[in-house]
Amino acid sequence: MACEVKSFGNIIDFSKVQKYFGLGHDDNWLNAVHYSISPMGELIALAQGEKIALLSSCWDDKSPMVTYSLGWSGELDDPNEIITSVLCLPMLGYNVSSGAEWTCIVFGLSSGNVVFYTDTGIKIFSQSFHEGPVLNLKAYSPPRESEAEPFIYVTYEHCLCCIKGLDFIPHLNNLRHNLKRTLRRNNFSSLNAEATLKIADILTYQKLHFPLEHRTVINDSAVAAFNAPKIFDHCIDQCLNSGYYTRVTENPTQSSTVLGVGKGPYLGFYSAEEGYKIISLGEVAKDVIGVAYRNIFGNFFGRSPATTEDEDQSSLTGAKDIQMRSKFQFCDDKRDAYSVVIAPNGRLAAVVDNLERVMLVDCQRSIILRVWKGYRDAQCGFILVKEKTLKNVQTSRRKAMFLVIFAPRLGCLEIWPLQYGPKISAFTVSKNGQLIYNTHGLIGLNKDVRKIRAYNYTCLFLDPNDSCVKEIEIPFHYALSATNSATSRDIHLLRRLKNMLRSNDSLNLSTEELENFAAEFQTVEIRQQCLETLLKSKQLRASTFEIITNAFILTLKQQINNPADINDLDSYQDLYVTIENYRTLCDFYLSIKRCDKSGQLELFKFPDNYLVIIQQLVLLLSDVGSSDKFSSHTDGQITTGRSVKFDLEYDELGDFFDFVSLFQVNCKNNLTLRQEKSDNYGDVSGKLFSAFFNHGFSIENFERAAKKSMIPSQDLLILILHYWLEKPFSYKNTEEIIEDMSRLGAIIRVICEITGDVVNDYAYNAISPWWQKVRELLLQSTKSLGLLVAIVCKTVAKELRQDYKEVSLRKLL
Repeated sequence: MACEVKSFGNIIDFSKVQKYFGLGHDDNWLNAVHYSISPMGELIALAQGEKIALLSSCWDDKSPMVTYSLGWSGELDDPNEIITSVLCLPMLGYNVSSGAEWTCIVFGLSSGNVVFYTDTGIKIFSQSFHEGPVLNLKAYSPPRESEAEPFIYVTYEHCLCCIKGLDFIPHLNNLRHNLKRTLRRNNFSSLNAEATLKIADILTYQKLHFPLEHRTVINDSAVAAFNAPKIFDHCIDQCLNSGYYTRVTENPTQSSTVLGVGKGPYLGFYSAEEGYKIISLGEVAKDVIGVAYRNIFGNFFGRSPATTEDEDQSSLTGAKDIQMRSKFQFCDDKRDAYSVVIAPNGRLAAVVDNLERVMLVDCQRSIILRVWKGYRDAQCGFILVKEKTLKNVQTSRRKAMFLVIFAPRLGCLEIWPLQYGPKISAFTVSKNGQLIYNTHGLIGLNKDVRKIRAYNYTCLFLDPNDSCVKEIEIPFHYALSATNSATSRDIHLLRRLKNMLRSNDSLNLSTEELENFAAEFQTVEIRQQCLETLLKSKQLRASTFEIITNAFILTLKQQINNPADINDLDSYQDLYVTIENYRTLCDFYLSIKRCDKSGQLELFKFPDNYLVIIQQLVLLLSDVGSSDKFSSHTDGQITTGRSVKFDLEYDELGDFFDFVSLFQVNCKNNLTLRQEKSDNYGDVSGKLFSAFFNHGFSIENFERAAKKSMIPSQDLLILILHYWLEKPFSYKNTEEIIEDMSRLGAIIRVICEITGDVVNDYAYNAISPWWQKVRELLLQSTKSLGLLVAIVCKTVAKELRQDYKEVSLRKLL
């Protein structure tokens, strides 16, 4: 399992969008436009100047990837406006079970306005939060189990405006609902609907002002966290801010930490206090005296108490002004930071500057943890990776975070661990691409919403060269320490094993070499991953898998017998049961594939009425099976000039995995068929039993393998019958049919004898429970051979019933 940059979306109209923006001659045209991809992956928004293009996702049956096509293109209402930032917000809807019900596209303009569009290109709302161009639009959504709410923040040159989820989520949903109702009632076009849609009231927001000096320039900002600091930290902040002898309040107020990057300082940590704070009785008395003085003496001289202009302005604009104070600053006259991205947990951030540096920042302690050099015009993002839950093994899920750095000048995409450690992986990508990082997910999703399933694409790469959207995948084990870690050691062994099996010399590996190699694995998780990797490998042979499972079983026995050396004994025991079942299936598979020939077969003696039916089928269906694909699989081995040896070394690649996937392997001493795989019964049983029936039929070999297999007799019978029902009718005379039916009858009789008295233990004139499932299978079948199978089953059932009666009479006598 290695890091991978794989395509998950294909854009079919990318060149059309490039020409629409008038950038058809520029290969690096994405650097001249503003873009955003929804974290749910359903929409791509691009804008340049006053032009807008929305690419919507659609499913293509011919392609496994998502296909994006141009859904809407248009321009802003005011041609003098210029789009400076784009943001896609997938909105939660209760009419869908997964994903977003609709997507809101937010555009920041050069005039300071922020415009909200639907995913169909209809403008539903706009508001100016500050005078001045919008530098950036960002959003944050907390984890699903958190009590916090999502928010949008708009960065300007002198302030940051924050809109909380309780304000904008119902506001936007109501606007879209009113728009749909207007369109449905009046049957207007999009333009008419936009003109008749009533603009709602303004949004309330918080305006956080930066404490700017005369040389300070803000290029970008990010909200690190909303939290209530500890009392000790609060006292230190108050003393640093107001002096040693300042009055410190006992209860700290809720505050938000904002990171501002730019020039003079290039990185600043700002604190914005909100909520309320406890004041002393002296302050209350002073305020009361001041109010009484203004009321009494103001009325005495004919003047009414004046209201502040700021309060009137705040009530009109819906803004709550908060003056932020500077906590810490990093100053360098030569350094100009132009980008900052925040980690999903809000504790770390990555800052990029003009000196080709990428800095990892601790937002809580306000320090720089790590610096990377040589990344000009870099783009950064964080990826949070969760440890995968292993099948049939209960393990605690852990999380790890990685930093992704894209250097467009080098055409390189690198993945780094946080704080320490060497580079994990590097990929060569297009120099004209763009790294897109989202810190928000499905807007409105919380722990109370249970039925919605959502997957977030936090870090994506937009590649214009092949018109693809690519996802970055990082396995969890890259976060583990390289030293003193059994898991890391097993991961290294797994890579070596995969390379050995993938090489051309894999068939020449000795049994002892494979056993010694597989015995070195120590952890449950990597053994499970090893089994899954082997079963999905196209180069896997059943003999190789048998050697590896035998080695796993020996080492697991030793570990289970010494429980003091392991932490979770149950996980080891569960894995032992799974591997034992895999080995049992492997033994059965190899036994059937060996095709040991037995002596002369005793033919069945069918009544005359059955022989007439068989002869009629030969006349009607003798030419049907010649063109069937299954016939080419079985008969082609006889008629073609190539000689095929059905032996252990000539097992077809991939057949063993198909066979194993039919069974439940997590139950002890019981390997039942998986009902959801019933469509594959015929194909898999045909590959397994065709050579056995046609070339190496051995009753004794089959009986020994069936007894050891732990496969229920009825499930084994179902596989045999599916093989017969799916094979073509390629017989030329009655003798061939009778011989083949005799083979089938002998196998069915062996299966019934292994089952025991359950087959015949039913009352007189009653329906046998054992044969009931066989009856249902044959009734549902539309194959012509179903009639022959019914004849064989009825003949075998009659003979077994007669033998059972004779044995019962002897016991009575």
